[in-house]
Amino acid sequence: MDLPQVQPIELELASISISAKEGTGLENLKSAIDALIWRSGPPSKEEVVITSLRHHQALNNAALALQPSSKD
Repeated sequence: MDLPQVQPIELELASISISAKEGTGLENLKSAIDALIWRSGPPSKEEVVITSLRHHQALNNAALALQPSSKD
């Protein structure tokens, strides 16, 4: 929104005006991205790709920590 526009671009998608200079519109952008990603619910296992061994190990550790303990 900080740059002058000669003619608005017509898009079929919703547009969000942001200003990195002023820091405005960023929350609207984050909300729109979040809504787009989660519109059909969480991704299935087939849609998730873990590309880092460290991330894979962290996710496995988190899953194990969420398992019910047999001591309870």
